[in-house]
Amino acid sequence: MIVLKARWAVTAAGMVALATSACTSPSPPGFRAPGAAIPRIALDRIPDWSVAEARAHLADRTRVSTSGGHGMQVAYTSRDGRSYLWYPGNPMILAGRWKVEARSVTIQRPEGSRTVSQPRICFQYGAETHNPVTGHRGGGWECTSYANLLFAGGQARPGDVFGLARRKAVPFVTGKQDRYSLDELLRKVRGGAR
Repeated sequence: MIVLKARWAVTAAGMVALATSACTSPSPPGFRAPGAAIPRIALDRIPDWSVAEARAHLADRTRVSTSGGHGMQVAYTSRDGRSYLWYPGNPMILAGRWKVEARSVTIQRPEGSRTVSQPRICFQYGAETHNPVTGHRGGGWECTSYANLLFAGGQARPGDVFGLARRKAVPFVTGKQDRYSLDELLRKVRGGAR
């Protein structure tokens, strides 16, 4: 169990008041549009996600997300725990696995404390892989909180919309600075753009 003291409470509240207005998949309650002011959330309103909810949000979905460190990533996560990643600069699809782990977080504030379920999402890619942002070398599991995954925002659709599970090579190599919406990527892939 992780305990967040009062000085971290604003950060924890900010992380769970996340933005998913650009997502086309259902979003957990309590989220705000990007750039919106994040008020301090009352303890009784901090989301409490189950492992089943986190798993259902990811199973059989294609997600397009962008972060400053990685750039734009496209991932398909299957129902059976397989993950297929289209990563900037990489000409090949990275095949791996994903899972959800249970985790509890206690948020302590002067007005009280509350323990909530905040699952972790974990990914594992091949032994020869390397995460250039975290320095993690492949083979082992690398995890982040479900809230962090949601905080990354992006867009999602049901199914393997780019056929990543059936491909060895990416549809086209993207650069770290490339930014496409899911619809723009679909048009480029269907149009044969390279």
